[in-house]
Parts: sequence; C-alpha cells; structure tokens
Amino acid sequence: VIIKNAGEDVNNQILQIKHLIANRVDLLLIDPNSRDGLNEVIREARGKGILVVVFDQNVSSTDAVQLTVNQKEWGAKLGTWLGDTLDGKGNVLLMSGVRNQPCNNERVEGIRESLANYPAINILEEVFGNWDQATAKKQMTEALYRHPRIDGILSQDGMALGVLQAYEAADRRPPVMTGETMNAFLDKSIAMSVQGDFQTYALTNPPGIGASALGLGLLLLTRDWIPDTGESAIQLYYPVREMHIHEGKAVMDFPMARGLGTQYLDEWMSMSEIEAHFFPFGRDETGGAGT
Repeated sequence: VIIKNAGEDVNNQILQIKHLIANRVDLLLIDPNSRDGLNEVIREARGKGILVVVFDQNVSSTDAVQLTVNQKEWGAKLGTWLGDTLDGKGNVLLMSGVRNQPCNNERVEGIRESLANYPAINILEEVFGNWDQATAKKQMTEALYRHPRIDGILSQDGMALGVLQAYEAADRRPPVMTGETMNAFLDKSIAMSVQGDFQTYALTNPPGIGASALGLGLLLLTRDWIPDTGESAIQLYYPVREMHIHEGKAVMDFPMARGLGTQYLDEWMSMSEIEAHFFPFGRDETGGAGT
C-alpha cells in the first residue's frame, strides 16, 4: 500500500498519481482536489489497466468508479433543517469549506437551492473556514463584528466547533446552527443545549469512506467487475446519517456506526456489506457491475 498526500494542491496531486501509475499499481484510490482537473491523469491510469476508485468528492471523469455521499443532497439537508427551524425567516451566515473544491461546491449548491424555498431567509455572507477549526473561529469572530444580528449559521466539519469557540470567546450565545458528527462539537453542543435554547443538526461524512473505497476496489478486482475505459462512470452513494441535538439530548440515525472512540462518529463497510449494499444482483448482462 502506497499513500500520498497532496494537500490542497491539484498539480501536486496529478504528479503523485503519475508516480503511482509509473509504479504499476493495480488499484488507485483518489480523494480528488478538483472535479475536472484530474480527468486526463485518470484516463491515463485506466489506459494502463489500473482500476481507479474516486471517493469522498466527485470528478467529472467517466473513467473512474465513484463512491461518495451525495454532497448536494448533504448540503440541501442542512439548508432545509435550518430553514424549517427558523420558521422560514432570519439572517444566516454561511461558513463554507475550501473554496472551489468539488465537495464544497456541491454542498453550497444544495444549501442555496434549499434556501430558495425560504424567501424570507437572508444569507448575510459566505466565508471560508477551510474545514479547519482555527480558521473558522477567526472567520466567525470577524463576522460577529460585521453583523449585529445572526439568527442561524450553516457550518460543517471541524469548522462548527470553531464557530462555537468564537461565540464562547465573545461571551455570546450562539444561534441555531448546523454541524457535523465530530465528537468534540457534539459534546459541546449537548452541554450548551442543556443551558438554554440551543440546538443543532449534524450530518456524517465519515472518514471511513476511504476504507470502504478500498473494500470496493478490492471487490471489483477480485470479482473482475472492471468497467472498460470510456464507459459511464459507476456512481455509488454512501448513506448519510443524521443527528439532532436539543435540550441536552442527541437523537441519531447510526445503524452502521463504528469507531465511536475516534475524532468523528465514523463508519465503514466490510466487503460483504459493500457487495450486499451496492451490488445485490452481481454482474449485469453486459458483464459490468450490477446496479
């Protein structure tokens, strides 16, 4: 197993993938930094007979099998919950992740489309916390000076904890907000909801999807379910779990949750679970993966 980390650099990621191609790997797993920028190198890998599985974020290439959560739906769930919780009106701050990354773009698209159903909700501004706790705390601290009234916050990942820390440092009570199933954020949210009318709604984007992508790739290799280059990509969506926190209680939907002692409420699938969940009918008539 060879592991490389390109950070947020698309060009560096392309060079790393080329290096892995030169090493004649059998299976290439990619968490992409760009929706379109990796298409050529993915096509190169498939041309060399390498199975490519993209996970976590989508690409537009038709030469890869893709395992992601439905990021647009993910964002829409956040927007709909906040719109309903605010009774369809109020001033909202949008705390986005990394600018122009595929996952962030799709989530924000879903958020904005869902909020269009609540014309009395006003998005004050969109700031970028880079999915980082410290950056989000700084951005939120500055936003508190710019906006005297914030009725709700749309946040995610470790940024949600940074948002709470900014309010705590300013000695102000946070409004209703969304987040992600990061344990430290959940613990603080539960404690704050006991003290007053604070509530949040968190979704999973499990780190364990990387482990599931590995299982999927091994399953496809061992079952010889490898799509030919140029076919439509196989898009598989990972289940999204929800958690509501209100009045000191957390109500969750985690039938497959594992890794509860880690930084996030995490989950991953065994190969048998992958086969049962995504490929219940085995090979289809064309010899490709079942639907």
